[in-house]
Amino acid sequence: MIESISGDCMEIQAEFSADARTTAMGLRVRRNIEISFNPKDAILTADGVKKLIACERQVKLRVFLDKRVMQVYAGDGAAAIFKAVTAAPSDLSVEAFAAGGAAQLVSLKAWLMRPASFSLDRYKV
Repeated sequence: MIESISGDCMEIQAEFSADARTTAMGLRVRRNIEISFNPKDAILTADGVKKLIACERQVKLRVFLDKRVMQVYAGDGAAAIFKAVTAAPSDLSVEAFAAGGAAQLVSLKAWLMRPASFSLDRYKV
C-alpha cells in the first residue's frame, strides 16, 4: 500500500515497466478494485472490463476516481475504460503490484479532487 496516497476522489498518473516474465502490473484502488496491464497479451483490465492496447513492456495509466465512478486511460488514451464501482466509504487505499515477474513503478503522481456535483434544478419538466 502507498501510505501517502489515499482517497475516493482523485486523479492518479502512474507509469510501469515490466521484465519479460511479468504477467500483470498495475494499481489496486479503493482496496479491491484492480487496474492491471498484461504486457504479454497487451490487455488492460479495470475491475473486470478488458481492452486490447499496443504490446509494450511499459504502460502509462491515468486513473480518475469520483466516489462510485472510475475512468482509466492507458497508453496516452489508446484505451479507455469507464466503470461504476462499488467500495465502502472507508476503502481509500492505493497499492501498486506486479505478478509473474518483476515490474518497476517508474513514476507515480496523485491529486485529490472534489467530487462531481450535479443538479437538475435549472431544468423544468
